[in-house]
Amino acid sequence: MKLPSPGKVLWFGTYPGHLYPLSRPRFAKGHAYQPLKNQQEFRKWLKSENPDVPWTQDLWIEAFFCFKTKKLADIDNLAKAVLDGLQAARFLVNDKMVCGATFARMHGASHPSATILIREVEFYDTEALPDPGS
Repeated sequence: MKLPSPGKVLWFGTYPGHLYPLSRPRFAKGHAYQPLKNQQEFRKWLKSENPDVPWTQDLWIEAFFCFKTKKLADIDNLAKAVLDGLQAARFLVNDKMVCGATFARMHGASHPSATILIREVEFYDTEALPDPGS
C-alpha cells in the first residue's frame, strides 16, 4: 500500500488579512447557495497570485491561520474557504485533486493572516516502513 505525504513546494503565499470560514451551503427557494461574505478579497488576492496554469496532478495543501483573538473559526470551515478559493482562482482544476492537507490555526498574532503552501505529493510504500512492533 502507498501512503501520500507532502513533497516539494510548488507555490506559497501569505494572505495579509483575516480569512473568513465558509460554512455548509444554505438552501433557499429550492436552490443551494454559499454565502460568500468576506470571501471576495481573499479570492481577488489569490487571482493576483495565480500561477500560469492550474495544476492537474495530485497535491498536498498546507494552510496556517493566524488570528488576533481567541475567537477561532472551525478549522474545517477555514479549510473549505482555502480549497474553494484555490479552485475559484484556477490554482486547481478541482479540489478533488488534494490527496492530503495540513491545517493549523493560532491566536495572538499582531496581524491576521493565512499562509498557504501547495506541494507535490510523494507516495511511500508501507512495506518499506519499519515494523512498529520490532
